[in-house]
Amino acid sequence: MRPKTFFIITGILLSGLLLTGCGIDVRGLNLTIKAEPVFFTEAGEEITFTYVVEFDSTGGSSYINLQPFSETMVYSNSESVAIGGGWNKSVRTWTDVYTVTDEDVLAGKIVHSSTVKVGRGSTCCGPRKPAEASDTIEVLLGEQPELSLTISGTPQTFPQAGTEIEYEFHVLNSGNVEFKDPIVVDDSLTHQVDCPQEGPLSPGDAILCTATYTTTADDVWNFFIINKATAFAGEIRSEQTELIIWIEPQPALDLAITSSTGYFVEVGNPIDFNYVITNIGNVVVVGPFEIISETVNTSHCDSDYRIDHEQPFRLERGESITCQGTYWVTAADIGEPFTHVAHARGFHVEKIVDSPEASITIVFLAPTEPPKCSQYQSLEACEARTSCKWVMEKESCVNK
Repeated sequence: MRPKTFFIITGILLSGLLLTGCGIDVRGLNLTIKAEPVFFTEAGEEITFTYVVEFDSTGGSSYINLQPFSETMVYSNSESVAIGGGWNKSVRTWTDVYTVTDEDVLAGKIVHSSTVKVGRGSTCCGPRKPAEASDTIEVLLGEQPELSLTISGTPQTFPQAGTEIEYEFHVLNSGNVEFKDPIVVDDSLTHQVDCPQEGPLSPGDAILCTATYTTTADDVWNFFIINKATAFAGEIRSEQTELIIWIEPQPALDLAITSSTGYFVEVGNPIDFNYVITNIGNVVVVGPFEIISETVNTSHCDSDYRIDHEQPFRLERGESITCQGTYWVTAADIGEPFTHVAHARGFHVEKIVDSPEASITIVFLAPTEPPKCSQYQSLEACEARTSCKWVMEKESCVNK
């Protein structure tokens, strides 16, 4: 509600008569309203109205009361004004504080009116002449052209290259000036933002602009995409706004097992294994890395020698490390092929990342009847059969 202030000038007596002499008569009543500041920009601002009351009075010496009445401010006391005999000229001033509302902003101005009155009455010199003065002031809304921009994207993460991201650009006329120029959104990613618009954009109204972007292999490698945008209406531009859409984490490991030992013959034969762990996911996987198997205990992984004592070893996308392990043939393995099954383990954001199981089979090779010593008549021939435990002793080939 806009403020309306009334000032009433009365005599000391309730009847309006004065106590001394022939009484007084107020003439030349005038009211002037001033405002500070002279314009406003938003709701919640405070405007101070100043009321200046000027009047002339005639008659004997006495006092009158000047009392302001306002719908927006309560005054606890009236002011007693001394009026001397004869002709007198008096000026009195009051202030009132008003808080701008949302309705004022929408209206674009505040129209404030006030009135000061002298009630009808009589004096010993004759009837008192009624007097009244009013004034009106307008406080205007200062022009503030302004655009606001927000961005959203769907989906909010992307799993791989080729994912379509639907962008929405919400452009709001957040100022107090109508935009007749078409709204344009310039973004750093698509460069093809569609802004359907019919007619001017009034204060408080908004339009929705759209664009589509397809993720690339580079986006996957960078882990995220960032789109920066600015809205324009002629020479007026919004603040630049940005939206980051992160890759959907898909940690994954692959394991390949090889062995330099092609077969085993008897109990106690060592079988060496190599394990190649590869990060085939789209995010970093960290150590410690390990090979998990029911039969083989790995001695170490290459990452054991590359670990920073403050940070765990990082396996970037596409990178590999190698681990080694050894198995010793037992009596239960004799006579059958030995199949080794294992999987690799790492971590992503403290969550376990396991590879699928990998396997390798080592064949059992049954021992054959060693050749007779007479077959080997030379040192060279015997040395060639050391794997069969034949050695030369004093120019003779002996089965050890």
